[in-house]
Amino acid sequence: MDHPNPKTVQRMLDRSVAMIKNHARFVIVIDKHGLPISYSKKESYGLNIIAIIGESVINDTLFPEAVLMEIGIWRTKPYRSANAPMGYAEKRLNLRYRTKGGDLTAEQFGNLAPFLNDIITAEATRVIERWKSTEPWVVPVGDTWKTYERGVCFSCSYADQALFAAVLRADRRHRDNLADRSKFINDVLRPLKYVVYPDNALKRMTSVRKVIDSLKDNPVPPYHFSFLEKRIQKQVLFRDIAELFKLVDFEKVHYFDQLFKEYPNKVRFTDGSIRVKTEREQKGYLVFEFIPPKM
Repeated sequence: MDHPNPKTVQRMLDRSVAMIKNHARFVIVIDKHGLPISYSKKESYGLNIIAIIGESVINDTLFPEAVLMEIGIWRTKPYRSANAPMGYAEKRLNLRYRTKGGDLTAEQFGNLAPFLNDIITAEATRVIERWKSTEPWVVPVGDTWKTYERGVCFSCSYADQALFAAVLRADRRHRDNLADRSKFINDVLRPLKYVVYPDNALKRMTSVRKVIDSLKDNPVPPYHFSFLEKRIQKQVLFRDIAELFKLVDFEKVHYFDQLFKEYPNKVRFTDGSIRVKTEREQKGYLVFEFIPPKM
């Protein structure tokens, strides 16, 4: 947020904080280190979100309370306007967007993560226990079919970068095919004698075509590309192939590399499984499925 008038900023922050405290299902107030000061849960709620409130510094001015992070549950998305559930109030309420008033540092998120894990795990477990069927999803992958254990949907904002980085890392941790894919690429490229080839030569090589087909049939997201690339023995050759045939957006790869550097993997966000389900880049959020750990 960049506004020259502190009084205007204060009003915007106060409106959002009041909306969260009055209507959000889960509210955690944290200290400057990210440790919870208070926690509340509403049985009747207007916003199905987990919200974090704490102090924020904007343009060198300290504001004691601001909305620092939101996690959407099921269909509710972070910071976006939402209709309150039927029966929540006498009239159907439309709850306006909230103003994000600051960012969590890596330290704050690390201290907060265990509490978020407890809330998400409990909520996902509660929802799954009410399902009539827990049969896994069956989806096509290339020429085969693969089963995926069903999870409960949550969403995070791209602007909440500490959480965003943690979700992407957790997704990578549970993508068991990245190791297999690096092995396949290494096996295909190993017989090639040189590390660097002219573009025209690469376009004619059968082995290069196998790499291209594998990455086009099942693309590697840009936030996992560097992780895959580090496992490739002939990295220069692999990078040349990826750039020549535009197998990934390298501007996005660079963005995610910087994101992971800024928010290093010092804390495990959750013991459950996270799988990125839907990316809404233009709307600024992604949806992920959460599967609680087996007891």
